[in-house]
Amino acid sequence: MQHPLKRLTLLAVVLILSLSLNGCDLIKQVIPPQQLDNILNLEGSEAEVLIGNLSLQLAQGSGEVKRNFADLAEIPIEPNDLYIKLFLADEVLITLPANFPACRIEITDLRVMVTVKDQSQSLDLPVLRLNKRLVLEPLSQSSGNAQRYHILRDDTSPAAIVGVIRSTTLKTLLNLITTGGDNEAQALISAQSFSIPELPSQTSLRFRFSDSQGIVSF
Repeated sequence: MQHPLKRLTLLAVVLILSLSLNGCDLIKQVIPPQQLDNILNLEGSEAEVLIGNLSLQLAQGSGEVKRNFADLAEIPIEPNDLYIKLFLADEVLITLPANFPACRIEITDLRVMVTVKDQSQSLDLPVLRLNKRLVLEPLSQSSGNAQRYHILRDDTSPAAIVGVIRSTTLKTLLNLITTGGDNEAQALISAQSFSIPELPSQTSLRFRFSDSQGIVSF
């Protein structure tokens, strides 16, 4: 599958040629916002969050995901902003003690901190945050102490982990991933949950990323 940034590069080249180089500002004005699927290349990746300190039924934990990728083709036109939406799969696998009762769990906060680096430089991207609470309901007991939960969906806008990369940071990011050799993206995930009874320390919540979308504006 062609990487979304490569498709964006091709679009930009075609528009430049069709406008006969009448100026960068004019070119930007006629390029509508572009949607890029799987922009973070996390589709199908899993992140395990281990619950740590507990206080008043609020459980906090963290985990990480790493992906490596080669340099991408340069984009002829510099974009202004990149809006990101990161979606989670419906099912969450939670490892609990054998005698822990099935209960509803709310994910009250979930953040993703992404760092992209190559051999010569590193860049921390703005934090992506959950745009609404997630409610998890138990399904059926799996092997061992792992229990399957599913995310309750409503009829309003879907829950997503969202954020925006503004022009200055985006320019640095594009330079990093198009020069300097192989790249590594590391995503640190932190979560906060609420449940009664409270989740025990070292409870494992395994999330799977189903998709990520980016909207590039010029």
